[in-house]
Amino acid sequence: MKTKTKKLLKTPSKINVFLGILALIAVTEFLVMQLIASIAHDWSVNFEALVDTILLTALCSPLLYGFIIQPFVKAHEAALNQIKMQAFTDPVTGLANRPMITQHL
Repeated sequence: MKTKTKKLLKTPSKINVFLGILALIAVTEFLVMQLIASIAHDWSVNFEALVDTILLTALCSPLLYGFIIQPFVKAHEAALNQIKMQAFTDPVTGLANRPMITQHL
């Protein structure tokens, strides 16, 4: 007999996460430095570093969440949903079991 189980989302490996973060920050830093270099300015080195840091943070934060953190969040939510389904349904029939019925009463 086959049991009905949902396939969990795979989370990326540690090396893939590390390489993804590294590539994202490197590309974003390159683009920020090109942007700063293209602007004619008489900024001090400290102010240029501050602008670089602010732009890098503002651009990388949403990208890091979207490409690195969100897959882990989705996998966690899928695992919780699967645990709830396994706790409250019969694995063979998929029907509600006693804890689920008593919870709804």
